[in-house]
Amino acid sequence: MNHSQEQFKFVDAHVHFYDMKHPKLYYGHWQPDQDNPVARKLSQRNYLVEDFISDSKPHGMIKAVHVQAAIGSKDPVD
Repeated sequence: MNHSQEQFKFVDAHVHFYDMKHPKLYYGHWQPDQDNPVARKLSQRNYLVEDFISDSKPHGMIKAVHVQAAIGSKDPVD
């Protein structure tokens, strides 16, 4: 493969995953009393690691750093 055929590779340094049906996670910034219309719209679906890989790997993503998103959960490791 010559240089012109090489695909750009990157590391996504900041990605959030959302499991809105997880029994222990709480997304405080997406609650109905919060004024965040973008978050409210996104809160209607999950975005899991499988979704991220499917979305980003074809574009050259080779690694990622997961950032906690369930702010307000009792145990952020969950």
